[in-house]
Amino acid sequence: MTQTTSRSLRLRVATAAGWVLAAVAGLAWTSRWTDFHWQPLIVMASLAPYLWVLAIPSAVLLTLHFRTLGPAFGILLLTALLIVELPLIRTTQAPAGVNAVLLQVNLRVGNADPSALVARVRRERIDVLTLDELTPQELTALSAKGLDALLPYRFTVPYRGGAGTGIWSRFPLSGETRFDEFRFEGLRAEVAVHRQRRFSCGQCISSRRGPTQARSGPKRWPT
Repeated sequence: MTQTTSRSLRLRVATAAGWVLAAVAGLAWTSRWTDFHWQPLIVMASLAPYLWVLAIPSAVLLTLHFRTLGPAFGILLLTALLIVELPLIRTTQAPAGVNAVLLQVNLRVGNADPSALVARVRRERIDVLTLDELTPQELTALSAKGLDALLPYRFTVPYRGGAGTGIWSRFPLSGETRFDEFRFEGLRAEVAVHRQRRFSCGQCISSRRGPTQARSGPKRWPT
């Protein structure tokens, strides 16, 4: 009797865990098409390419209780997720263009060593530099160390507390756009590496551990 009860309890726990994993994987999949601004859902959307694998252990756990429904549900969920994710990771042949060296750095709330950063830009012949957590003091220090001489075109919005960002370029910038509806500054500019060749450079807090959050109200994400 005790063994039967223990086995039944383990089966219930496994089934509950299977449904939880399936729910997380399903939410990660559907979060791409939602327009909510609840932070946990935004985090889930940003982790969607990794959370979909939870459908695999979910199918295994559900199979312990639902011999037919478990595998069928898992296969259905995996198929739906693969349809969405595979096109995003499939490689394509890039068209011929002009080479440009890009560097993205998080300044750790303006505590980075400006001399070391400028030296790296010079040593590695960086063409486009994007910076997160740019403070007014760090901006002044970088200019004093010669960053503006190496990369004369810039678009910067420094802030105290690590909310500032900046774009520096060896080539002319145009179409500068500031997305100031978020808690952290998001910048975008077009880089003219050649008269006939341009590419967009976005600085939207790409090195942060979490996704960009809206300050208030329903706002659209920049694309």
